[in-house]
Amino acid sequence: MGEKTKTNEVIAALVNAMRAEDYDVRSGVCEALVRIGEKAATNKVIAALVNAMRDGYWSVRAVALEALG
Repeated sequence: MGEKTKTNEVIAALVNAMRAEDYDVRSGVCEALVRIGEKAATNKVIAALVNAMRDGYWSVRAVALEALG
């Protein structure tokens, strides 16, 4: 399994974790996507981050905004 495949699997898992009930998990996912950087810039990730901008918790919105640049 190549690095790209592993990265894509991690990114897919993070996008799924954006649906977690715990806002700390959602915020942590956004932070992880910031650290991954441009490799994470897929349509699904961008859509999840845009959706996170409507999150009920300011901390999730703030990190999503940072991730979107």
